[in-house]
Amino acid sequence: MNLNGNNYAPWKARVKTLLQAKRLWEINEATVFFMTTLSDEMVVAVNNKRYAYEIFEHLEKTYEPRSWGCLCALREQFVALKYQDGADMLTHINGLKTLAGRLSNQGKPVDDTEKVDQLLSSLPRSGDSFKSHYYIQETLIAWISMETNVMAEAAR
Repeated sequence: MNLNGNNYAPWKARVKTLLQAKRLWEINEATVFFMTTLSDEMVVAVNNKRYAYEIFEHLEKTYEPRSWGCLCALREQFVALKYQDGADMLTHINGLKTLAGRLSNQGKPVDDTEKVDQLLSSLPRSGDSFKSHYYIQETLIAWISMETNVMAEAAR
């Protein structure tokens, strides 16, 4: 996956995990890996960085602004996310998870209960009977279970 500026959050998660797993975070060789995941414009922008963590810090400062306005905009996108009948449910769920991840990167993690609530709230009126089944539950349902159940319901 190449970073193009619009896919920073998933790119960051993949690259950081991979570099840490291979214990390359502070090693020069990791810069080679970074360079293969960046667009040409970004390679030029970070070409003067020697270590992987320096490149990562530069990209983080550039593509992950931590401002109140950005946090508010992300929160609004998360709450306003709605599934459209006939659309791909997996794409919808991944969009919700991506926004939750971006909120977490801003220092405001979204817990599983809130993700479950937002997923149910994002379903259209045609899913009201499905939603009502969960709204009457006395115990909270785990995110992974809800994700699986919603995917199964969408497949019907």
